Amino acid sequence: FMVKMDIGRNGRLVMADHQGTILVSRNSKQFFMNLKDLDKNLYQEIYKKKNGHTLYELGKEKRYLFFYTSPLLGWKIGIVVPKKEIDKEISSILNHILLILFLVLIMGSLLSLFGLQKFVIHPIKIIQKGTTSIFETGQLDQPIIIKSNDELGELAQSFNNMYQEVDKYRNHLQVLVDEKTKELSLANKNIKNTIGALTHPFYVIDANTYQIIIANEAAKKISMGKDLTTCYALTHHRDEPCNTSQHPCPLEEIKKTKKPYVVEHIHYDEINNPIYVEVHGYPVLNDEGEVEQMIEYSLDITERKKSEEKLEEQEEQFRTLVNNIPGTTYRCLLDKNWTMLFISDEIEKLSGYPPSDFLGDNPVRTFADIMHPDDTEAMWKNANDAVENKTYFLNEYRIFDKDKKIHYVSERGQAIYDE
Repeated sequence: FMVKMDIGRNGRLVMADHQGTILVSRNSKQFFMNLKDLDKNLYQEIYKKKNGHTLYELGKEKRYLFFYTSPLLGWKIGIVVPKKEIDKEISSILNHILLILFLVLIMGSLLSLFGLQKFVIHPIKIIQKGTTSIFETGQLDQPIIIKSNDELGELAQSFNNMYQEVDKYRNHLQVLVDEKTKELSLANKNIKNTIGALTHPFYVIDANTYQIIIANEAAKKISMGKDLTTCYALTHHRDEPCNTSQHPCPLEEIKKTKKPYVVEHIHYDEINNPIYVEVHGYPVLNDEGEVEQMIEYSLDITERKKSEEKLEEQEEQFRTLVNNIPGTTYRCLLDKNWTMLFISDEIEKLSGYPPSDFLGDNPVRTFADIMHPDDTEAMWKNANDAVENKTYFLNEYRIFDKDKKIHYVSERGQAIYDE
């Protein structure tokens, strides 16, 4: 975005879209604010006609706004110039004119009434009319025509030259505005095409109102033909934000932390069936570092959740089966610590230690810790030979229980191979 483009001494460029949202302003705090909220009368004045100018007051300062409407986008492009700056320039010009008039009047006493009318009064009226018209309309394409080579003719020509230069500058400014408008239009089109190509719901949410600002077709599809209002109405069919232990609100979490957030929710698809989704939220911060908007998209993980539930059910069945086997059953990594991935409850009857002591990233003890040191090398060799030959192994060895008593055990095992 353009933040600052000076015109004259204190003039500046402003630009707003067809709804009145401010896109270019010297005051960065006004970005994306609506002109209607800043000055309702000014908004009505410039949006009731395509081009023109108006005088308004901001604080205690009066300003002129010369505006133009882009025919392609309907955006308002304007130049704001303080009234006192224009008055100062006009005052300077008028002082020059008055000085000339004073000199002319002294000379006029020696001229006839006809000469005074033809060579002084009439040209002055033309200059006055031209300057007044420019002052009132802001149109710079109104030449002051005086066919003479005297001071008034030169003054009129100076006016015309000045207006031509200003008009060239305005035309150049218009070219720059048009180029930037095209760039913004192309960028906006690319963003819409990218968002539209996503197969999962994607939308941008106002952090204060929960209103959906932008949404792709996948999000509109799950609205079942209804207008997109709030995120909780779209995804949860609720009248208020979700804020339960099962469905924590991503927006509220992001407003607290100002960091991306991922959570699992139950949403509803385009035929109103509940589905498991993984919700991803990303904060959009304003100049003050506060969350202004949130980008959110949700991925359908229903099949994954069903697989997880089925796996948990199978694991529970496996645990039940294993726990009914008279003896200790375990699954471990092929390393000299016999790092446990699973071990049945029977280990506590055998060793006096609970299964939890052998599990986790930092177990209390390893299975190798309770083996008799004289038996570990033979066990390790038997297991590795069986792995290489892809057959089962039989081991007989001794372990120490919690009270340091020795128990003789016999085990049978076989490796699990990947693809």
